[in-house]
Amino acid sequence: MSDSQESEFQLERLRQQIVSLTTDAEVLVDRLSQNLMAIHVASETLLIALNQGESISSQELLESLTLIKSQSESAIDRLRDARRRLGWDPGQLGR
Repeated sequence: MSDSQESEFQLERLRQQIVSLTTDAEVLVDRLSQNLMAIHVASETLLIALNQGESISSQELLESLTLIKSQSESAIDRLRDARRRLGWDPGQLGR
């Protein structure tokens, strides 16, 4: 294979990697947006209810806090996975 062909091959591989990383980043941003929106809605609902003096059952409070915790953990896991795939230290996230 000539140097020119080798260069073309390497450029094509890099282009494919860039496309793949871009797609992965778009998916990650979309999923993180969903996690953050769910956290925001649950938090805002609780804050509005508490500020208006509404009574919140312990079951409703538990469900809201469980949703917030679950969505937060999912977002952290996704970020850790992304950092791992980029070769960054995933252990530093979420501390």
